[in-house]
Amino acid sequence: MRVYDPPHVFAWNVGDPDLPIAQWRFEIEAIGGHARLRHAMVIGPGIGGTARDMQDNPDEANVILRRRRGQLQENMELTIRGIKTDAESAD
Repeated sequence: MRVYDPPHVFAWNVGDPDLPIAQWRFEIEAIGGHARLRHAMVIGPGIGGTARDMQDNPDEANVILRRRRGQLQENMELTIRGIKTDAESAD
């Protein structure tokens, strides 16, 4: 799945298009003089590196997951700031 309908929607599968590791989607909706950003992420059905690392190192699974969640949070914050910057510069 890949959707690109600027400036409203962009979405993509990570990894194999038929068996994605994750599916990401962003939607931007104008509301008056503001905008609403919606984000959705579905994990699977494919298995990514984090899941493999956790399977291979079950004693470290909590640390691996915590580290990956921190990376995701940092990357999401960067993405949102980038979307905001782009949206505001389009005015």
